[in-house]
Amino acid sequence: MGAYEGPTNFLNVGAAPSLMLNFAREKSLEDQISGKDLITFLRSSVGTYVGADGLIKTAAADEPRFDHDPETGESLGLLIEESRTNIAPYGNDMSNYGSANMIKTANDDIAPDGTSTATRVEPAFNGPNNWYLDYSVGILSAGAGTYTYSVWVKAPDDQPDNYYGCRIAILNTTGGNTELTFPIGKTWRRISITKTYGASDPGSIRIHPIIFRALPGNAYDGYVVPDYVHVWGSQWEQASFPTSYIPTSGSTVTRQPDNAQITGTNFTDWYNATEGTIFTESNIYSLESSQNFTEFQIDDGTQTNRIFHYFAQSNEAAKFQAWGSDVSTQDNSAIVNTDLKHASSYNSSSYITCLNSSLSSTGTTGTQVALNEAHIGWNHSSNYLNGHLKQLIYYPARISDIKLQQMTKVFS
Repeated sequence: MGAYEGPTNFLNVGAAPSLMLNFAREKSLEDQISGKDLITFLRSSVGTYVGADGLIKTAAADEPRFDHDPETGESLGLLIEESRTNIAPYGNDMSNYGSANMIKTANDDIAPDGTSTATRVEPAFNGPNNWYLDYSVGILSAGAGTYTYSVWVKAPDDQPDNYYGCRIAILNTTGGNTELTFPIGKTWRRISITKTYGASDPGSIRIHPIIFRALPGNAYDGYVVPDYVHVWGSQWEQASFPTSYIPTSGSTVTRQPDNAQITGTNFTDWYNATEGTIFTESNIYSLESSQNFTEFQIDDGTQTNRIFHYFAQSNEAAKFQAWGSDVSTQDNSAIVNTDLKHASSYNSSSYITCLNSSLSSTGTTGTQVALNEAHIGWNHSSNYLNGHLKQLIYYPARISDIKLQQMTKVFS
């Protein structure tokens, strides 16, 4: 194994890493220690991500997605998501949806993916003061539960930002409508709204991606009703938060999960069965789903014997286990949509975890069973990260508690 040559701000923690994956900086799966691509990456469908130019790109099947902030261009790292289905049949061309007192013009502007597929929706001002773009879906055909609708919206190019107002409304014919009013500007903005339906709710739900109601003086909740808006990227998924865009053109489409793993000699070359330390820097969408959010798991092909480094929905805590029970630490700052530096260390007798310099209690290591594979951002229970991994580093030694605090505070 070659000598480690890391960034100049690498913190001396008393041990050299044996595995170093810097997804955000390198935008590749290559291990920075060995210079090899150790990861097998699988996704049996295409998937979308945001490129460095801010446009939505499409990755082929089995191609990893290195995502970016659409506004700043910042590299966010490796995108790992669970499987999702977009049940809105016309995501790209929203002129196919119904409307009331609305003029629809297909292919009228440049969409967030750089194609000329954005739909212009224009209220018929000479008609009634109630106009909207309308989409109906049978919820019961997909199953009762929590659903999230998302769409990109943009105001006319020649007007100031946040001058115009817009509303998304998810309607239920028995009542309990959920509505969101928001400002729009001349740059694309993705908006999402979530609603939960029970088994007794009717099977036909009307979704109003765009609904305007003119008030006296043409004001709308403090905003001005625009002459028109552009819309694109209609997505309706059964979950409590939106994921990356799934294009549709007349029927539902499913994006398969991202599965990144290391096996065989690619695994044994860096793994130490006796002691070790895991460091991750990640960013997750949401903790609202009732599951664990895996950053890294080492196991024997089962969920019984494992070293598990993850976040938990139950108490919004960073957790870790090494052949034993959870230890956890809860940071006072928000966990969702922020960079999280999480480090966990173990040996044959004990283990501990640390999030943003906050240490957990110490756990007692269980019987150390031989492990032979590693999973990045997911595990065998389909606990996916649903977010980005910026860095993943493994040290073949247990690093001291004080060093864990230091590395999760200043390491980048």
